Amino acid sequence: MNTRQMNIKMSAWVAFGLVMIFTSLVVVNGGCSKSAPDLSGAAKEGRIEEIKSFLDDGGNPNVVNDMKQTALLLAAIEKHTDIVRLLLDKGADPNIADILGQTPLFFASYNQDLDSVEALIKAGADVNAVTGSGEFALLRAVTWGNTRLVEMLVKGGADVNMKPADTRVPAPLQIAVQGQMKEIEMVLRQAGATE
Repeated sequence: MNTRQMNIKMSAWVAFGLVMIFTSLVVVNGGCSKSAPDLSGAAKEGRIEEIKSFLDDGGNPNVVNDMKQTALLLAAIEKHTDIVRLLLDKGADPNIADILGQTPLFFASYNQDLDSVEALIKAGADVNAVTGSGEFALLRAVTWGNTRLVEMLVKGGADVNMKPADTRVPAPLQIAVQGQMKEIEMVLRQAGATE
């Protein structure tokens, strides 16, 4: 490789690096002075007034922290339903997953937070989203034995025949049958679940 080719290659890498830095600043900060950690911390700790101020100042509700967690995801983890609703009202995307593929709906289901689940489904959350480990909201709801949560997810379009990625883990209907959860079994069967 001659000097000219090396300079072209180096210039390409420098340009690529600058583009990546610029892109990360725009995506992570949404063009705002406040950063993702500010919004993340406020969402995690339930500081709704800070979040309102951030959004009223034109802040992007979909900024992510270094774990690719949105404020909506963190609010769902911490069961801050009022913040979940606020962020959805301000345009937060309910389908942005973290680096492990976990969505706000997955965590709301995991936490059995029915109000957040309802708000997320209404906002268009993918009820069949699968995490990086192969889990999904309906699997969590059945595992917890929460009939109302199962009903909400089924009504929201959950695939009752979806199977976990790990073949050692039973499907939702199998869990209900094995756990003698008659109400959940009935809900799943009425929605078309088969063994």
